[in-house]
Amino acid sequence: MAMTDIVFVFLFLPIALLTHAFKPDWQKYILLFLSFFYYACGSPRYFMLLLGMLVINMIFAYIITFRKKELSIIILITGILLNVGVLFYFKYYKAVVGGMNHIFSTTFTAKDLLLPMGISFFSFKSISLLIDVYKGTIILEKNPIYGALYLSFFGQIISGPICRYNDFYKNTNFKGSTNFIWDLFAKGGYLFVKGFIKKVLFANTLNLISTEVFSMDLVETSAPLLWLGSICYSLQLFYDFSGYSDMAIGIGNMFGIFCPENFNYPYIAKSISEFWRRWHITLGVWFRDYIYIPLGASCII
Repeated sequence: MAMTDIVFVFLFLPIALLTHAFKPDWQKYILLFLSFFYYACGSPRYFMLLLGMLVINMIFAYIITFRKKELSIIILITGILLNVGVLFYFKYYKAVVGGMNHIFSTTFTAKDLLLPMGISFFSFKSISLLIDVYKGTIILEKNPIYGALYLSFFGQIISGPICRYNDFYKNTNFKGSTNFIWDLFAKGGYLFVKGFIKKVLFANTLNLISTEVFSMDLVETSAPLLWLGSICYSLQLFYDFSGYSDMAIGIGNMFGIFCPENFNYPYIAKSISEFWRRWHITLGVWFRDYIYIPLGASCII
C-alpha cells in the first residue's frame, strides 16, 4: 500500500489522523498498531521478520543502557552485524553471488527473494538507535512503545527520511501534553499534497516519456531524443524521491512528529560534494555520522 494509493489517501490516513481525538497516552499505541497493520498490508510475507527484528533491536538497546562496557560493546557489535546482515542478504546477496559467478566462473546459486518493504530505512534507524544509546546521546523511555514506534512508524518506513530518536519526538505530544499544534498540522497537510503532486503528476508522467524513449531501438532514435529521455529520467528520479520524502515529512508533521528535510534543490548544485549534501540529505548525514567520521575521516561532506 503505497502512500499514493487511493486506499491510503482516502481511508488509511484519515483513520490514522483520528488518533488526534484520543488522549496522548492512547495515540502512540494506536499509531504503532496502524504502523504494524500498514506493514502487514504492504509486505505480509515479511511482517514477522520486521516484528522479530524490532523486538531484538529493542532488547539490545535496553541491554546497552545498563552501561556495562564489556557487555554493551558486544551487544552493539552484534546488533550492527545483525542489521547489516539482514539488509545485505535481502538486498545485495544475489548481486554479489552473480558478480562472483561472472568473475570467477563459479556456479553458485542464489534464491530470488522479494525485498522486504522498507528494509533499508528500518536497518539504518535500528543501527543509529543502538549506536546513540551506546554513546549516551539518547536515553530510552522506560516504556518500549516509544522505541518501537520510532523504528516502525508508517510515515517513514518506505522512503525515509532517516530521523534520529531525539528529533523524532521533539515536537510530539505523546509524552503528556494535550496541545494540538495546528500550524504544524497545516504545514504537514501542505507538504503531503505537494509530495503527492510531485509523485503522481510529475514523476509518473516523466516516467512514461523516459520509458518510451529507452525502449526504442537505437536505430530509430536520435541524439535530441536520447537527451530528452535522459533529462526526463533524471527529473523523474528527483520528483519520485523528493515527492515521497515530502509526503513522509508531511505525515510526520500532521502527527506532531519531526522529519528533517531530505532534498534541497540538488540539481542546482555546483559540485559533486554539494550535490551529495543536497540529495537525500538524511542518508548522507547518516553515512557521515555513523561510518565516515567514526572511521577517522575529517568532516568534509
